[in-house]
Amino acid sequence: MSNSTSGDNKVEKQIREIIGLQGPIGIDVFTQYCLYDPKHGYYINQNPIGAEGDFITAPEISQMFGEMIAKWVISCWVNLGSPAKFNLIEMGAGRGTLLKDIIRTLCKFPEITNAIKINIVESNNNLAKIQKEKIENSITSEKSLGVFWYQDLNKLFKDNDDCPFIMIGNEFLDCLPIKQFIKTPKGWCEKLVGIGKDDKLTFGLSAPMNISFEKKIKNDDIGAIVEISRPLEAFIENVCLYLKDKKGYALFIDYGYDDYENGDTFQSLYKHEKNSPLKNIGLADLTAHVDFMELARIAYKHEIEYEGPITQAEFLTSLGIKERAQKLASLNPDKTKSILSDLHRLIGEAQMGTLFKAFAFKVI
Repeated sequence: MSNSTSGDNKVEKQIREIIGLQGPIGIDVFTQYCLYDPKHGYYINQNPIGAEGDFITAPEISQMFGEMIAKWVISCWVNLGSPAKFNLIEMGAGRGTLLKDIIRTLCKFPEITNAIKINIVESNNNLAKIQKEKIENSITSEKSLGVFWYQDLNKLFKDNDDCPFIMIGNEFLDCLPIKQFIKTPKGWCEKLVGIGKDDKLTFGLSAPMNISFEKKIKNDDIGAIVEISRPLEAFIENVCLYLKDKKGYALFIDYGYDDYENGDTFQSLYKHEKNSPLKNIGLADLTAHVDFMELARIAYKHEIEYEGPITQAEFLTSLGIKERAQKLASLNPDKTKSILSDLHRLIGEAQMGTLFKAFAFKVI
């Protein structure tokens, strides 16, 4: 598997320079440059979501998704004792559609809107501008809700009062860099990105490593692949510490697995099509499936209660999305087919309903 030479691709040029200085790099380092390089990274400069981007997320499919998340937020707030102040936090708010729908729903309940402070953690300045326009336009003059943007979660908590929080991360964890290890006859080797004899980027393997995995794996036969995300582990550890300190909930919805599975899930999307990770560098999305059992392991380690993982279909259905679809269809009979089609995309077994999972941490 290989890629074209760098040409004018500034991210690829940087990656080649790093490989030239220190040798082949892990997939995690490669992904970090591709997605998060401060000047040219994909999540820093691109507009990835929607028809003009590279993928479409659940909030962009239907308002029903955001409405169900709003119902979940209200339930969490009540379970926390209806605090007079709390922080609502969205990690990576995309185009702001999810939060817009959440705010629209919450604005029907003055008690919760009087208590809420809305925060977004977003590294992409282009998306932040889109979010501000969409979200601020959705807040009526009667509802003086403050919305605040941060690039760092720790800075957010440093700047805010010591009150409970409710966090949402929809398709956030899947973009955190992973390492990949492959079982060979000589032992476990890390998958690396290097430069081949034809001067193209190519995948290769490290020398055999003496490594053990904290997480359980189903398959360690020759050819087995194990993926580990240290950034995901560090982020979830941080969230758990904040939950123990401040109390609250943290909900993550993403595609992933829930049964100690292992295999190659590293993928690239470019203009809604699967793309070699070594092509369109810095211009394409790179993701891996989330290991939800790793989230459970970290929660258990911190003695934090958790719910899930359950499928997105189960989660949304439990919140009443089918009933909401019926209500919308009755109010808009000319849009019934579209509404039911959107519902199917969100909860259908062959669509997002089974592949996507929901997982929530809670400290109350």
